[in-house]
Amino acid sequence: MSISNRLDDPAVRAFVVNSRDVTDQRALIDQLAHQAFHDDLTNLPNRALLRDRVTEAIDRARESAAAVSILVVGLDGFTLVNDSLGHHTADTIPKEMARRLERCVRDGDVAARLAGAEFAVLVQASEREATVADRILEELRRPVVVDGKEVFVHGSVGVADTTNESIDADELIRRTGIAMVEAKKDGGNRSTPFECRMQAALVARQAMATDLRHALTCDEITLFYQPIVALPSCRVEGFEALMRWHHPRHEMVGPAEFIPLAEKTGLIIDLGRFAIREACRQLAQWREHCPGGEEMSMSVNVSMKQPFDADLVSVVRTAIRESGIPPERLTLELTESTLLADTDFTLSRLER
Repeated sequence: MSISNRLDDPAVRAFVVNSRDVTDQRALIDQLAHQAFHDDLTNLPNRALLRDRVTEAIDRARESAAAVSILVVGLDGFTLVNDSLGHHTADTIPKEMARRLERCVRDGDVAARLAGAEFAVLVQASEREATVADRILEELRRPVVVDGKEVFVHGSVGVADTTNESIDADELIRRTGIAMVEAKKDGGNRSTPFECRMQAALVARQAMATDLRHALTCDEITLFYQPIVALPSCRVEGFEALMRWHHPRHEMVGPAEFIPLAEKTGLIIDLGRFAIREACRQLAQWREHCPGGEEMSMSVNVSMKQPFDADLVSVVRTAIRESGIPPERLTLELTESTLLADTDFTLSRLER
């Protein structure tokens, strides 16, 4: 409402009142404010609102010398479920997990959704984080019914607090996420408190991942060849190609260190293509210059990610054609986990 004094206007000589109904406008503003700070799917607070709540909790805790605790919950195996059920159907799981988290927390605690398969809980200092974590893990172990079928998706919980340290909300949430990643190792389904060594290890892995991106272009990746010997004749019948990384600062790096990192970052596809091409090229040289080389074969390890490379068949075909080796002299070695990932798709790709 607005009021204007028109007493001095001979034609009016009154106060003029203008009013308008702003109900819809206010409702829209409130709706937009809610959407800005809440997750659309679960209606839980989002990362922005959680950060605000954590900042407030830290400020209050400084006055009382109390600690602020956060738990980050990651759903284990959710990506596989998402891919198999489809995104629309799989949305049932985050919504159900959100309801369960709300049952696990008390008044004053804050449950939030950070991302697709990640949630967080701000815990009051009066209750031990381990107690809340145990309740959450127990809730997540129960199956979720999706389209009449039971789906099992357990969780991993990372825990961090401000005990003995003065850190802000961003750092506290970051530490909890690091602890959650640690909890996911070896199958997950557990809770893990944050330790400083985890952050140092993460920084080291990130640096290693950056270096690995440059390794192929800088000719730092090479293949070693382990001979396969026929015991009765003691004759070398072939070789297995083994990848090594000549890191400029860490000297020789074995595959146990960088192959899992390459699989997580997607670099394993380029490394795998390099291994197939280079191994075929080397075998062609031995077949041409070594006595008895025509009977030699080459084995190349294939990562569980490579069968999903759309260009795998053409990579193998091109490597065989350019090197000139007979196709039967190349063996691709796969682990059983590769075959179990998506049986029909993997077998179809291998047949080609």
